[in-house]
Amino acid sequence: PSRGRAAVAEALALATRVHVCTEFMAAQAKAHGVSPVVIPLTTVRGPGTSGTRFPDPGSRTLRLLQVASLSRVKNQKLLIDALPIVRRSVDAHVDLVGEDTLGGALQHHAAQLGMADHVTFHGFVPQNGLDRFYGSADIYVQTSLHEAAGVSVLEAAAAMQLKVVKQWRMPESHEELGMQVKAIAGQCRLVGRGTGPAP
Repeated sequence: PSRGRAAVAEALALATRVHVCTEFMAAQAKAHGVSPVVIPLTTVRGPGTSGTRFPDPGSRTLRLLQVASLSRVKNQKLLIDALPIVRRSVDAHVDLVGEDTLGGALQHHAAQLGMADHVTFHGFVPQNGLDRFYGSADIYVQTSLHEAAGVSVLEAAAAMQLKVVKQWRMPESHEELGMQVKAIAGQCRLVGRGTGPAP
């Protein structure tokens, strides 16, 4: 086996208790002789809808959502930079839910791009108030430079039928940053047009 698999096998052999986040993960563990405890990372539950969430293109505003503290690591600036490109073909609006740790820098940036009316900064929202945001969003957009657990992504997956979830590494040049902006805008436009889920 690979070094990674050997390390996992050793950790499982030494562990007195193993916990996983989903029933799928539990089944994987049981296949290797381990009986784990399932402890979900999120309490968000989906609406149980079926079929596409999207109306015909142009019939209403497409809601893009991110739930995370406003910070450089979470990289919401990338989503704001992508919004003007998305709006060339899709009427889209961004909802950002999370404590502002940047002192209004993102609000100022949105205004400079002419996007102030198309980005809503909701501030900190308690856990029990997040359902309404997940329930009204069409696409969840993840732009973090890196993630540890990705809890908000799991919540989005639980609550939303279709989403864009994409993580980016730190760009090494302005050219690479430009490519990232265009790429995430292209994904949002693809889904917003009803063509299908973004790759």
